[in-house]
Amino acid sequence: MQKISRYLYPNRIELLADVAEFSVEFTNVYQRNLKIYNGIDNTIEVDIKNADQKRIDLSTLSQIQMNVMDVNGTALPNSPYTIVPTSLKGIGSTKIPQEDLVDLSDQYLTFSVTALKNGNDIMLYSDTRFGATGTIELIGNALPTY
Repeated sequence: MQKISRYLYPNRIELLADVAEFSVEFTNVYQRNLKIYNGIDNTIEVDIKNADQKRIDLSTLSQIQMNVMDVNGTALPNSPYTIVPTSLKGIGSTKIPQEDLVDLSDQYLTFSVTALKNGNDIMLYSDTRFGATGTIELIGNALPTY
């Protein structure tokens, strides 16, 4: 009998909050694209860290929002999506409803995440090189069509 190993990666994005306003020494070796599927509601988690790669308390931030744009730069119908903090420090989640994806074909979407800290807008970077945008891969239907 053959055994096939599989790994289940969470649909989680690591974000960097530049709240201390100094450069980052940590570099990601491998950064994968986030994958979402047409035909289902997609839950996305964010892991927000500071420059020391430690999770920050999300109660210090407000109005954490994810902007998602299609290949033409047009925002999805309900974008920006509000990121709701979870019980875990530094972890939040949002949901992209299937209705927002129904008219889209397979493509690479772009996202950015912003928040308010002490009344000022801050960008939450999707990589350690201070890249403000990340990539979401929209894949065809997860369920069969009838």
